[in-house]
Amino acid sequence: MILERFVKAIARGVIAILIVALLWQLAAAITGNAILTPALPAVFDRLGKLVVSASFWGEAGVSVMHLVLGYVPALIGIPLGLAFAAVVPLRFLFGGFFNGLAGVPLIASAPLMTVWLGLGDNGKIMLVFVVALFALTSDVMTDLARKAAPGRAPEDAPGASRAIIAALRRSFVLAVTAALVGEMLASTHGLGYLLMNSVMIFDVPQTVAVLVVVALPCAVVTAVARGAEEVV
Repeated sequence: MILERFVKAIARGVIAILIVALLWQLAAAITGNAILTPALPAVFDRLGKLVVSASFWGEAGVSVMHLVLGYVPALIGIPLGLAFAAVVPLRFLFGGFFNGLAGVPLIASAPLMTVWLGLGDNGKIMLVFVVALFALTSDVMTDLARKAAPGRAPEDAPGASRAIIAALRRSFVLAVTAALVGEMLASTHGLGYLLMNSVMIFDVPQTVAVLVVVALPCAVVTAVARGAEEVV
């Protein structure tokens, strides 16, 4: 039963990817513009060239570094959310702060991070951390405060594990987005930089190929997380 739910979650992700690919190929056929909407063979040809390029993996490694160094510390949002959900005075004091900042587009603070922390890695890492921390803390706190029964720890509430996994899934996607936006704004390395550079030289096949490289691992992580939500 558990394996079946995981397979179904992953299958839904695969179907979604296939639908996107079909729609893209249909758009390419309708427009007939190989520059703006290159057909999938052109995209996959560029993708093949990228994955055998050492420089490409160097850029990917920079993005992974930004993501890991920003997202892993942000996991403190889980115990923070649990604490705020369990202790009403803490939630009264800090709940509005975390919920409020989680509800605004913190990714838009990327220019400030660049001004404060410079053009190097620190600004991208901090952007990932801030975006993920507030989203994760707010989701865990809000969901578990609603589910917890009086006198019981929030983590013992029905569906608590599912709520935490769902919060991790959502915050992970936001963290990846933050890393890319930070690199697009002010960087000379990373997949976000490669995306922006591809757009500036009007290399749409490479732009789409990089998007595929970013999207597929995220889709896998999301599918696995959804499968885990089904079985806990």
